Amino acid sequence: MTYFSKPSDVKFTRTKAIFRLATFVFAALFWFQVQAEPRVTTSHPEDSLSWIQRGFKNPDVKTFRSTSISDLAAQRPDHFTHELTPTLVLFRHSGWSELHVGRAMERVGVIYAQCGIKIEFSKIHIVDPPFGLKSVVIDKPYAGLDVKIAEAIPTLPKPIFFFVEKSMNGYTAWATPRFHTPPGPFQDGAWMTASILRPAYWPSFKDKSYSVEAHELAHVLGNRNHVPDDVRNILGGTMGTGNDQITSEQCEAFRNFDLVKEIVPEITVVGSRTLAPLSDSH
Repeated sequence: MTYFSKPSDVKFTRTKAIFRLATFVFAALFWFQVQAEPRVTTSHPEDSLSWIQRGFKNPDVKTFRSTSISDLAAQRPDHFTHELTPTLVLFRHSGWSELHVGRAMERVGVIYAQCGIKIEFSKIHIVDPPFGLKSVVIDKPYAGLDVKIAEAIPTLPKPIFFFVEKSMNGYTAWATPRFHTPPGPFQDGAWMTASILRPAYWPSFKDKSYSVEAHELAHVLGNRNHVPDDVRNILGGTMGTGNDQITSEQCEAFRNFDLVKEIVPEITVVGSRTLAPLSDSH
């Protein structure tokens, strides 16, 4: 069964129109001005044990920190109202490198910044292919090796991105949102094949602002399928309509998703007085 979001009959108000323009310009300008490299901030050898106990070999767990989002948060500390910390699982010999994954997540962070969602940190788990395989090739998305892997890995914070070599049926990427996936380890995930790294893949897209990772994450956080085929959007369903634009309604849905956490401002207590964070408003 194919699921689609219902087109809204409500006309955009002036406020919504301004919001769309401002957020799109913000994301576009920020991306073209700051194409930063991610930083590996911490190694977590203690997290490797859970992988070894599950039969996986040579696990290496690190923390990525988005340079772009760290810089933006420092410059505009009041911009972000929510945050998300995804988990990244990179299988060796897949065609993906740490740098590929880090750059992809930098781009995801920039796109979701327009919703006030901060994706600054993410743990990357680098492991050998499971079950004695030379590389991870998914035989049948939604019903094959991907389900088996999701059930075999340690319990990790969601959403989880899996970076694999390819699929047998031509799928380049797919998500497992709740409306489409039964509860369990397979839910709230996104599977990315190295096919999207091929130069020949990208000329098919009319809008070069498109991010496959951001698109699949939108399926998970929005818990919805593609928008109608004639709508240009982060959830555009064709290579001609997919881009980095997020509507105000979609942003609200993403922020309200239970894996996205509200950032609570710090409160300073001085003696018997409680001081709220300083504001620029007077």
